[in-house]
Amino acid sequence: VNLPMAEAGGMQVFLEDITDDMVADDGGPPRSINAIVPVLSGDPPSARGGHTATRIGDAIYIYGGASREQTYCDKVFRLHITSMSWELLEVEGTGPKTRSGHSGVAWQDKGLVIVGGINMALETFFDDVWLLTRAGHDAHDAHWTWSQVAYHGAKPKARNSHTACLIQDGPLAGQMVVMGGSGCEGPMLSMQLGHLRDLPHTITWSNISHPSHALMAPREMHAAACIGCHLIVFGGRVTGQEQVSDEVVTLCASHNTLKVMSVDQTRVRRCG
Repeated sequence: VNLPMAEAGGMQVFLEDITDDMVADDGGPPRSINAIVPVLSGDPPSARGGHTATRIGDAIYIYGGASREQTYCDKVFRLHITSMSWELLEVEGTGPKTRSGHSGVAWQDKGLVIVGGINMALETFFDDVWLLTRAGHDAHDAHWTWSQVAYHGAKPKARNSHTACLIQDGPLAGQMVVMGGSGCEGPMLSMQLGHLRDLPHTITWSNISHPSHALMAPREMHAAACIGCHLIVFGGRVTGQEQVSDEVVTLCASHNTLKVMSVDQTRVRRCG
C-alpha cells in the first residue's frame, strides 16, 4: 500500500518497512529502515505514553495511557489498517480504572485482554484483568463491552511495565504468559501463565518456574514477542534506573514451563 507522508494530529503513527536487501551481509542490524508517517483521517487519540496497541483482525486498538501531565485516558480507539482511519469506539459497561503501563493481548479476534498497570496519580498498581468484547458478531461493529474477569489460581502480583504474550505453538499453545514488570518492591522476574480457555468468564493463573530462569535478571520496561513455542525477550531496566539491559533472552515452552535456551548480548541497550 502506497501511503503519502504527513503529520497526524494527536498521536502519530509511523510505518517501518524492512526488506531483505536492507539486512547486512554479516547478519548485523539492517543498514536502513524506511519510515513514513501516513495520512490519517477520523478522530485520533491524544498524545500519550504507556498505552497498548493491539491488533485484532484488520485493525489496531489503542487503550489507556497518560500524558506527561498524568492526564489518563479511558477511551478505546480503533485504527483501521487498510483505510488508515481512526474511530472512537462506543463502549458499554463499567471499565477499568484509568491506567498506563498495562498489557494488552488479543483474544481469538473476539476481544482485548488487559492485565495490570499503574495509576501514578492514585499511587496504585493494579493486578486485575479486564476483557473488552464486541457486542455483536460484526468485526467492524463500533459497540463494545467491558467486563472484569474473575480468576482462579495464583494471579500475578500488581505491576506495571510488564509484558503479556500469547504462546502460539507447542505444549502451552493458546496460553498467555505474563512476565516481569515492576511493583511496590521494584523490578520482578516472575512469570505466570493465564489459561484463557474459560474466557469470557474466568481466567486460571498458574506460576511457572525453572532453574534456568536464574540466568535472567528481574526487569521492567522490556519488550517480548512469541514466535511459535518461543518467547523472545529484549532489553528492559534491570536494576532501578542505573542499568538498561542489552540482552536478548530466548525461552522455549517445555511441558508446563518456559525454559531459558540462550542469553545473548547485543550492541543496543534499551528500555521502554
